[in-house]
Amino acid sequence: ASTAVKLGHLGKESERQDSAVDKGRAIMRKAIETPNLVPEQIPLEYIKQSTEDFKKERRLGEGSFSWVFEGKDSVLGRKFAVKQMKIRFHAEISLIEARRTFEK
Repeated sequence: ASTAVKLGHLGKESERQDSAVDKGRAIMRKAIETPNLVPEQIPLEYIKQSTEDFKKERRLGEGSFSWVFEGKDSVLGRKFAVKQMKIRFHAEISLIEARRTFEK
């Protein structure tokens, strides 16, 4: 009985993740088709799926404050870059510097 409950729970979680991935894909499709689109928040589940959960082999580069990963959406047939911020707790690193680097 507990197995059935766990499977039911996993199914709902999987549905939520699929829904978030579909939402992310819709946002990306809109971004491809619409010039001068206002930025939108893309669900983390979509980003994780597109980068294979930030797999090391997908890493394209690294800077002082972030890593850059290749994202790939096989349904849309598109590749894109994803910047993942590094979290550091050093007093000498200012938030302003990190933001400037991220915006480049």
